[in-house]
Amino acid sequence: MRQISWLRKTNQFKYKLDRALGNRVLIFFGAYSYGLYLIHYGVDTAARAFVQPLIQPYLTGNRLRLLIAAGGLATSVGLAVLMHRLVEQPALRLKRHFKSPSAMPASPQRIA
Repeated sequence: MRQISWLRKTNQFKYKLDRALGNRVLIFFGAYSYGLYLIHYGVDTAARAFVQPLIQPYLTGNRLRLLIAAGGLATSVGLAVLMHRLVEQPALRLKRHFKSPSAMPASPQRIA
């Protein structure tokens, strides 16, 4: 009886995990995560250096930080989507035309 209870709990956990990982938001950010990783620092730096001084006379404190963060996030996601479509996908399609190194014959070695 104990084994059946354990199996039921395992299946429930697997179902909940599959459901959580199948969330559309997580799938979206998973597809573009590498682009976000590469872009977010530059966008944040640019926003703080160029946009913040322009907005600072009108907003201060938490409102300014929230606007910079929201704008930076939106810009980062947009640029990551563009990077994925214009760089990553073509590169992944291009790799089909090349053989993998494991399929290449080994080069002869010198015997000294």
